[in-house]
Amino acid sequence: MKHFVTKKNITIISVIGAVILLVWDYIGNVHWCTWGEGLHRECLHFLANFEMILLPILPIALFSLLTYKMREEIFITWINFAKWWIPLTILFTLFAPGSDGSFLPVTKGSVSFVMSTLFAALSFCIIIAMWAQKEKK
Repeated sequence: MKHFVTKKNITIISVIGAVILLVWDYIGNVHWCTWGEGLHRECLHFLANFEMILLPILPIALFSLLTYKMREEIFITWINFAKWWIPLTILFTLFAPGSDGSFLPVTKGSVSFVMSTLFAALSFCIIIAMWAQKEKK
Protein backbone atom coordinates (compact mmCIF):
# COMPACT_ATOMS: atom_id res chain seq x y z
CA MET A 1 0.00 0.00 0.00
CA LYS A 2 2.88 2.33 0.77
CA HIS A 3 4.22 2.05 -2.79
CA PHE A 4 0.80 2.95 -4.17
CA VAL A 5 0.84 6.44 -2.64
CA THR A 6 3.26 8.12 -5.03
CA LYS A 7 3.02 11.42 -6.86
CA LYS A 8 2.52 9.68 -10.17
CA ASN A 9 -0.19 7.26 -8.99
CA ILE A 10 -2.17 9.86 -7.06
CA THR A 11 -2.01 12.32 -9.95
CA ILE A 12 -3.07 9.78 -12.59
CA ILE A 13 -5.91 8.30 -10.54
CA SER A 14 -7.25 11.66 -9.36
CA VAL A 15 -7.15 13.19 -12.85
CA ILE A 16 -8.92 10.15 -14.33
CA GLY A 17 -11.48 10.33 -11.50
CA ALA A 18 -12.01 14.05 -12.07
CA VAL A 19 -12.54 13.52 -15.81
CA ILE A 20 -15.03 10.72 -15.13
CA LEU A 21 -16.86 12.90 -12.60
CA LEU A 22 -17.03 15.85 -15.01
CA VAL A 23 -18.26 13.64 -17.88
CA TRP A 24 -20.77 12.03 -15.52
CA ASP A 25 -22.01 15.48 -14.48
CA TYR A 26 -22.23 16.59 -18.13
CA ILE A 27 -24.25 13.52 -19.17
CA GLY A 28 -26.41 13.79 -16.07
CA ASN A 29 -27.93 11.27 -13.70
CA VAL A 30 -31.29 11.40 -15.50
CA HIS A 31 -29.69 9.85 -18.58
CA TRP A 32 -28.26 6.97 -16.55
CA CYS A 33 -31.54 6.29 -14.70
CA THR A 34 -33.96 6.26 -17.62
CA TRP A 35 -34.76 2.83 -19.01
CA GLY A 36 -37.79 0.65 -19.61
CA GLU A 37 -40.82 2.47 -18.22
CA GLY A 38 -39.05 5.77 -17.62
CA LEU A 39 -37.12 7.48 -14.86
CA HIS A 40 -36.26 5.38 -11.82
CA ARG A 41 -36.10 7.60 -8.74
CA GLU A 42 -34.12 5.15 -6.58
CA CYS A 43 -31.38 5.09 -9.20
CA LEU A 44 -31.43 8.88 -9.47
CA HIS A 45 -31.20 9.28 -5.68
CA PHE A 46 -28.36 6.75 -5.41
CA LEU A 47 -26.31 8.32 -8.21
CA ALA A 48 -26.81 11.85 -6.88
CA ASN A 49 -25.57 10.77 -3.43
CA PHE A 50 -22.65 8.85 -4.94
CA GLU A 51 -21.69 11.90 -6.98
CA MET A 52 -21.64 14.04 -3.83
CA ILE A 53 -19.36 11.53 -2.14
CA LEU A 54 -16.94 11.66 -5.11
CA LEU A 55 -16.88 15.47 -5.23
CA PRO A 56 -13.59 15.73 -3.25
CA ILE A 57 -11.76 14.13 -6.19
CA LEU A 58 -11.76 17.51 -7.98
CA PRO A 59 -9.56 19.36 -5.46
CA ILE A 60 -7.39 16.25 -5.07
CA ALA A 61 -6.72 16.29 -8.82
CA LEU A 62 -6.01 20.02 -8.77
CA PHE A 63 -3.57 19.88 -5.86
CA SER A 64 -1.86 16.69 -7.01
CA LEU A 65 -1.16 18.45 -10.33
CA LEU A 66 0.02 21.52 -8.42
CA THR A 67 2.41 19.53 -6.21
CA TYR A 68 3.65 17.19 -8.94
CA LYS A 69 6.71 19.30 -9.84
CA MET A 70 7.41 20.34 -6.25
CA ARG A 71 9.73 18.60 -3.83
CA GLU A 72 8.76 15.21 -2.43
CA GLU A 73 8.49 16.56 1.14
CA ILE A 74 5.77 19.01 0.13
CA PHE A 75 3.78 16.28 -1.61
CA ILE A 76 4.15 13.89 1.34
CA THR A 77 2.97 16.55 3.80
CA TRP A 78 -0.03 17.38 1.63
CA ILE A 79 -0.97 13.73 0.95
CA ASN A 80 -0.79 12.94 4.69
CA PHE A 81 -3.30 15.75 5.27
CA ALA A 82 -5.50 14.46 2.42
CA LYS A 83 -5.41 10.88 3.80
CA TRP A 84 -7.43 11.86 6.85
CA TRP A 85 -9.45 14.76 5.40
CA ILE A 86 -11.03 12.87 2.47
CA PRO A 87 -12.45 9.98 4.57
CA LEU A 88 -13.76 12.58 7.02
CA THR A 89 -15.49 14.40 4.15
CA ILE A 90 -17.01 11.15 2.88
CA LEU A 91 -18.31 10.24 6.36
CA PHE A 92 -19.81 13.69 6.94
CA THR A 93 -21.46 13.55 3.51
CA LEU A 94 -22.86 10.06 4.12
CA PHE A 95 -24.37 11.02 7.48
CA ALA A 96 -25.78 14.37 6.33
CA PRO A 97 -29.54 14.41 5.74
CA GLY A 98 -30.78 14.17 2.16
CA SER A 99 -32.96 17.25 2.48
CA ASP A 100 -33.77 19.77 5.17
CA GLY A 101 -36.52 22.35 5.34
CA SER A 102 -35.00 24.52 8.05
CA PHE A 103 -33.69 28.07 7.72
CA LEU A 104 -30.09 26.91 7.25
CA PRO A 105 -30.32 23.68 5.26
CA VAL A 106 -27.68 21.07 5.93
CA THR A 107 -27.81 18.61 3.05
CA LYS A 108 -25.39 16.16 1.46
CA GLY A 109 -24.59 18.67 -1.26
CA SER A 110 -23.87 21.54 1.10
CA VAL A 111 -21.75 19.37 3.41
CA SER A 112 -19.75 18.01 0.49
CA PHE A 113 -19.27 21.49 -0.96
CA VAL A 114 -18.17 23.04 2.35
CA MET A 115 -15.78 20.19 3.15
CA SER A 116 -14.30 20.29 -0.37
CA THR A 117 -13.88 24.07 -0.17
CA LEU A 118 -12.19 23.78 3.23
CA PHE A 119 -9.97 21.03 1.85
CA ALA A 120 -8.93 23.25 -1.05
CA ALA A 121 -8.21 26.24 1.20
CA LEU A 122 -6.28 24.21 3.78
CA SER A 123 -4.36 22.36 1.06
CA PHE A 124 -3.34 25.63 -0.50
CA CYS A 125 -2.16 26.95 2.89
CA ILE A 126 -0.21 23.75 3.63
CA ILE A 127 1.49 23.75 0.22
CA ILE A 128 2.42 27.44 0.43
CA ALA A 129 3.69 27.09 4.02
CA MET A 130 5.80 24.02 3.18
CA TRP A 131 7.13 25.64 0.01
CA ALA A 132 8.09 28.82 1.89
CA GLN A 133 9.72 26.77 4.64
CA LYS A 134 11.79 24.78 2.12
CA GLU A 135 12.83 27.95 0.28
CA LYS A 136 14.22 29.45 3.51
CA LYS A 137 16.57 26.49 4.00
